[in-house]
Amino acid sequence: MAGTAAVTAKKALVDALAAQTGPGLPLEKIQVAYGNPGKYMQRECIFFGRVRIDQTLSTFASPSVGGGRQPRTEIATLSVYVAVRKIKSDVYAAELRAAELGTVLEELLAGDPTGGGQVLVQTVESGDIESSFDDEGADAVLTYSVTVRSELV
Repeated sequence: MAGTAAVTAKKALVDALAAQTGPGLPLEKIQVAYGNPGKYMQRECIFFGRVRIDQTLSTFASPSVGGGRQPRTEIATLSVYVAVRKIKSDVYAAELRAAELGTVLEELLAGDPTGGGQVLVQTVESGDIESSFDDEGADAVLTYSVTVRSELV
């Protein structure tokens, strides 16, 4: 096993969200990106950012478990951003749309907290929303902290 399961868990979650982007699906015309798309960001985008990893040793190393490696419990926290730009609109409308898109992520995790067997559990640990307004409209960014728990050998 690699030193962390966070990268594969992040990719599995990106793929699961991307699978919701076809015609008639919850994220029909929404951009889903593994990382910040920068200047290529569309008006509605879900993307992933910082990953924090904490590991604790589960037991002492043993030749019969993991070839002598120490089993570890890993808690990774993934930052997931739901960004919305509403032209000629207000902050409330932008925040409401960000929350609507964020619900897709929440329902996805509630429906399969193991990420297709990739990890033991994924949960939304916390979130925050930040908004701004200018002459062209309103922006809202809803940030989720998604916790991923894995057992590594």
